Amino acid sequence: DEPINHLDPAQQLLALTVLRERTHTGAAVAVCLHEPSLAARFADEVLLLHADGRWRQGACAETLTGANLSELFDSPFESIEHRGQRLFFPA
Repeated sequence: DEPINHLDPAQQLLALTVLRERTHTGAAVAVCLHEPSLAARFADEVLLLHADGRWRQGACAETLTGANLSELFDSPFESIEHRGQRLFFPA
């Protein structure tokens, strides 16, 4: 749960890059993140767990959206494209 929570940004990227590289060798990696922009950058699949027990799962590109994040966090979220990456932020 939140393996990169207390790391500085450079170390967060390094840790997630190492985990992502493990998938290229056939390993399965499951990580809990509360940072949707990092999930969008590194994940293939996502599972959004709501506090009331509802959930949504699917391919990252289709499931990780501003609308779904707004519902998940009960706060408006938007996304932008920047340098080929989707970035999410509270609106």
